[in-house]
Amino acid sequence: MTDLARGLGRDLNRLKDAAERNSSAKDEIIKKQNETISFLKQQRDALADEQEHNRNLHQNLSVAKEQTIERLKSRIAEMENLVHRQESMMEGLQQHQAMEATQESSVRRSPSLHQPPLSSTPSSLRKTEHHTEG
Repeated sequence: MTDLARGLGRDLNRLKDAAERNSSAKDEIIKKQNETISFLKQQRDALADEQEHNRNLHQNLSVAKEQTIERLKSRIAEMENLVHRQESMMEGLQQHQAMEATQESSVRRSPSLHQPPLSSTPSSLRKTEHHTEG
């Protein structure tokens, strides 16, 4: 029985060694799994932060885009008003010029309202006027 006891003792020792190795391997696997889980949680958190950053950036860009559009619409309205005012001024100027032209035309046609300038008086008449005064 001694041989049997020794054989069983050796088998028992081998089983203990195998159990220790299995326990160490199991602990190592658990450690690696925990490291992987921790790494994946960090990656998830980083992705969530990046996603939040991108969401905020998108929102800020959308707000900036809307503000730019509103500023451009306002500027376009200002420019349209300016063009309208300029067109009105041009129409007024053209009407004024047309009225002046009409008035000049009617003055030319009406000799009683138009007195010729002094230089258009013949020189012989001027001498006569001068002699009669003296």
